[in-house]
Amino acid sequence: MPTYRDVTRVSSQSAIIAYDTLAKLTDGSFAIPPEYYEFERGANFTIGGHFGCQATIQTQFVTTGSAQIPPPGINWTWQINAIVTVDNGHGDTNTQTLVLLSGTELNPNDPAYVPFTVEGIAVGGTFSFSCDSEILYDITESQPGGEYYHPPYTVLNQYERSLVGGTATCSVTLNGQTVTATGTIATSQTTNYNYDATVEAFSQGASGGPEQAILSAPTLNLFAIPNYNYIFARDATQLVEAATTIKALTTGADDAFGTAIFTSAEITASLTLERNVRNRGWINSYNNTYPEHRQGRQVH
Repeated sequence: MPTYRDVTRVSSQSAIIAYDTLAKLTDGSFAIPPEYYEFERGANFTIGGHFGCQATIQTQFVTTGSAQIPPPGINWTWQINAIVTVDNGHGDTNTQTLVLLSGTELNPNDPAYVPFTVEGIAVGGTFSFSCDSEILYDITESQPGGEYYHPPYTVLNQYERSLVGGTATCSVTLNGQTVTATGTIATSQTTNYNYDATVEAFSQGASGGPEQAILSAPTLNLFAIPNYNYIFARDATQLVEAATTIKALTTGADDAFGTAIFTSAEITASLTLERNVRNRGWINSYNNTYPEHRQGRQVH
């Protein structure tokens, strides 16, 4: 079975990322009393699919504890992070914790000590993937039955795979900080032109407020993914959508006793890029007086 290479090119996948974070961050050494009210909101993402690439983004809130000894004491700190992992689909991965916002607060020896702080930040960035690839055709010819046909029955199987010796790169940039996995392609991967994404928005407590996580301008090979106008809404404060954007919206709440309730909205989408194939060829034909035009030759 011969294989024909049609063209080589650089394949790609991309999206614009947007979400925000907010949290009541508490001194890790503070003795939290019963019914202490805490709230937070953020988002998590998984993006990929093309040639096996994948990127994950996870919101993380971190605090350390203060101490009064030794004098004058040890201040406590906090961070709002994004844990980012990127995989280029060809054996190269990279995980980093991006510090999006951080601070240092006073310890109990200071008269102005407060055991908590409310902090938040809007987060924006991009996801991108690229790799060298080739479009191929497997050509299978056959002669069904006992007669000979010309041209023979021909089946063309078109597919695209990453190009051995080329480069595959996957990266995420958030608020100007970039995490990248890149390397030389040693073993090819075949793509199914899928755009896979999971988008989650979460919020805890009414003070957490609304959280909206958005993937906008999602493209495969520079083409926009199909718009299926899918939307599921529990109400105006909780919905998921897969249209020209992929997004999730949720709003934190309190119960009847004022205790913070955790809410989340999550959508998983797998959208396939439409592919059109056009073949050009010719057919030989003969006048019906051509000798033995109706007689086939037996194949032994």
